[in-house]
Amino acid sequence: MPERGHVMDAQTFWNVIGNYNQATSIWQCMILALIITSLILAYIQKAIWLPKITLGIANIFIGIVFFLIYGTEPIQTYFAAPLYIVIGCLFIYEAIKYRTIRFNKPGAVQWVLLCLIIAYPLISFLLGHSFPQLVVYIMPCPIISLSIVIYSCYNHENKLLLLLMTIWGLTGVKAFFADALEDIILLICGVYCLYLLVWELKNNEKKIVRVSSLFPASADVIWEKLSRIETLRYIAAPYASFILEEKADMIWREGETAHFHLKLFGFLSLGTHTIRVIKFDKSTYSIYTNEHNKSVPVWNHKIILEKDCCGHTRYTDEVEIYAGWKTDFVYWWSVLFYKHRQKKWVNLLKRT
Repeated sequence: MPERGHVMDAQTFWNVIGNYNQATSIWQCMILALIITSLILAYIQKAIWLPKITLGIANIFIGIVFFLIYGTEPIQTYFAAPLYIVIGCLFIYEAIKYRTIRFNKPGAVQWVLLCLIIAYPLISFLLGHSFPQLVVYIMPCPIISLSIVIYSCYNHENKLLLLLMTIWGLTGVKAFFADALEDIILLICGVYCLYLLVWELKNNEKKIVRVSSLFPASADVIWEKLSRIETLRYIAAPYASFILEEKADMIWREGETAHFHLKLFGFLSLGTHTIRVIKFDKSTYSIYTNEHNKSVPVWNHKIILEKDCCGHTRYTDEVEIYAGWKTDFVYWWSVLFYKHRQKKWVNLLKRT
């Protein structure tokens, strides 16, 4: 067990890394293999929650092994170790709580950051370090850097998790005085995480769209049409087109999840739009779906049918929307979109 309590200079810092790498290299290879496998599966949209699990395991491993076992300073024991353990637990919680949150393929900025992270050991070597006193992947700074970039690929982002990763990311300033210039990569990722956090804090207001009309048909007639994909395609056009990605056709039912290629006005692609049916209850004539795409991470849609006099039905669309800085634009587009949908509904029912 390393002695504790002395002032950590640069050489002591590298000695800790050397002791850790020599003792845990096999474990590191196993964890790295799990992370790579999980990222490949998420990239092809299989087990999209798995990277959160593997990153959670990696962060907890570093908190316990690197900081509690091989750390030599109180700040590592009482600050860094709890920080990494909490981050790891939050990743695992996110994986369990939000299993269906979509994993988006990295954009240009994320690919640049990933390339920098991949180059971590090479840069450390070029700076004059050699194994075991070499920065490798399953170490505090590369893992937090990777955690930041991968987490940014998900639609849902936990502000506490972003805050904790930002705190460690900004410790990358030590690159300039701890003989660890490779940790400039950590600082860059920390600044990126700070941007994500500020963006989330400034743009977390959800908006509600509510549009209602009286339809010239009974609730039963409307309900029968609601269960068909063809109805969605008809009432949404030309504002939006929904093209099923997996099945030739389907019937809406409770528990069903469908992935559509979504285009606005027939040409502007928004990628995959996921619809998960939470409630489809004919006894109450109500439907509730959780929906999202890469541009609008929250699109929760409620449809309510209320019987009126003379065989007519009050039809209401209520939609909860959140799209960050785009929320206001999406809100006003959605108001027009749902008014258009209900006009198309009336035309459809008049033809029946």
